[in-house]
Amino acid sequence: MYKIMTNIIHVTLGIIAKEHNSFSEAVTTGQSISPEESSDLINGQRVVQYWFTGTDLIIGFENGYYLMATPGDNKISWSVSSYRPEVKEQVLTTENNVNFELPSGSKISWKWKQVLDSFIGKQFAIAPGDQYLFFHVRDMGEYMLDVFINNTDPAVKYLLISEV
Repeated sequence: MYKIMTNIIHVTLGIIAKEHNSFSEAVTTGQSISPEESSDLINGQRVVQYWFTGTDLIIGFENGYYLMATPGDNKISWSVSSYRPEVKEQVLTTENNVNFELPSGSKISWKWKQVLDSFIGKQFAIAPGDQYLFFHVRDMGEYMLDVFINNTDPAVKYLLISEV
C-alpha cells in the first residue's frame, strides 16, 4: 500500500481585503476597474481546458479565448486573450496533497486539481471584484480566487480556488 505524502506549507494572506457593504458592491467596484468587454468574451462559454502552475491559472474556453489569472499587488490580476498565454514553471505537482497553514493555526487543504477538473465542460462566468476574481460555474456554484504567500520564501505566491 502506498502512503500519500502530505505537505504543509506555512503561509500568510496575500490579499488584505478592503471593506465593502456587500458582495454586489465589491463586484460593482471591480467592474468599474476592469473592462467589461473582456469578461463578455468568455462569460457563458464552456471550459475546455486549463493550465495551473500553483501561481498562474489559464482557463481555455470553447470559443478560443483564454482567461489568465495571477497574483497581483494586493489583488488578483486577470486578462482575457485570443491566444494562450505562456505558462510559467510549475510551483507544485499533483502527486502530493498540500495543506496550507495560516499563522492562526488553521489548515486549508488545497484541492485545486479536483476543483479545476470539475469545471471542464461547464458553462463559466467571471465577476471581477476590485481585489478578488469570482467564478460562477453552471450547476456547481460560486468560487473565488485568493492569494497565499509562502512564509519561507515570500516571492512564492499561490492562487487558492475556494467555494464562496
